[in-house]
Amino acid sequence: MSGSGINNIFEMGRLGIQAFQRGLSVTAHNISNASTEGFSRQDVVLEAARPLGGIIPTGVRVAEVRRNVDQFVEAQL
Repeated sequence: MSGSGINNIFEMGRLGIQAFQRGLSVTAHNISNASTEGFSRQDVVLEAARPLGGIIPTGVRVAEVRRNVDQFVEAQL
């Protein structure tokens, strides 16, 4: 395997770890605020990172942190 291939594998691993660290952080935030009145749970949305040159995979990234809201309850408030 070429040196650039090895670097690509490490970069994919690094990006994956960063994305899942963000997910753990959001989970911790949800747990610590579970009893807070008016708190809305958050979800992490992951997506494939843009491939290098359109073909070489580069891992995963956090697309967004989305707030979970019950639309009916929000409308009633």
